[in-house]
Amino acid sequence: MVASPSGEGGEFSPGEVYNLSGSDESVLNILVGSTNQDWFGYAVAVVGDLNGDGLDDLLVGAPKDEAGKAFVFYGPFGTAPIVVTANNADMIFFSPHPQDYDFGEAVGPVSDS
Repeated sequence: MVASPSGEGGEFSPGEVYNLSGSDESVLNILVGSTNQDWFGYAVAVVGDLNGDGLDDLLVGAPKDEAGKAFVFYGPFGTAPIVVTANNADMIFFSPHPQDYDFGEAVGPVSDS
């Protein structure tokens, strides 16, 4: 995974996260933020299997998307569609305190064991 929080178009674009092939570094998928200057991809974490399908899932932070958001994408990665937008995430988390900014600035896996 490689992230570009300011996106391909520079500071006025949504952020992007690129899923690259381990064998030849070709782009398998591109995850794209939902709004310009959202910093989508500022933080990225593989969070294990959240939905019980046996595949790892991905958590992507976008701390400048409104008060900040975190997006969950269920695996597998490397299959169609090639471009997936944040609006099509499997789960979206919002700040519990909308007046606090930068929710999603740091993300990581958690465990209940």
